[in-house]
Amino acid sequence: MKKKRKSIAYEDTLKNRDRIISINGTEILTTTEMNDLVDAMKVGDTVTRLIDRDGETHTITMVLREYVPDYIGSELE
Repeated sequence: MKKKRKSIAYEDTLKNRDRIISINGTEILTTTEMNDLVDAMKVGDTVTRLIDRDGETHTITMVLREYVPDYIGSELE
C-alpha cells in the first residue's frame, strides 16, 4: 500500500521566504529533518511550527491534513 503524503508547507499561512525554526519543539536545520519529522506524524496530528518571517518569530498551529494535489482535488469536486 502506498504511503499517503502529508503536507504542512501547502497549508495555513506559510509564506515564501518563511524559515521554519522548529516543529512541535524540535529544532529544524534541514529539509530532510523536517520531512523525517512530518513523515513520523499522521493525518489529524496537531503541528505547531515556530517560524521566522522577516526577522519576526511567529507560532502557527494547525491540524495535519492529507495532501491532495490541485489537479486531483478539482476532479473530486
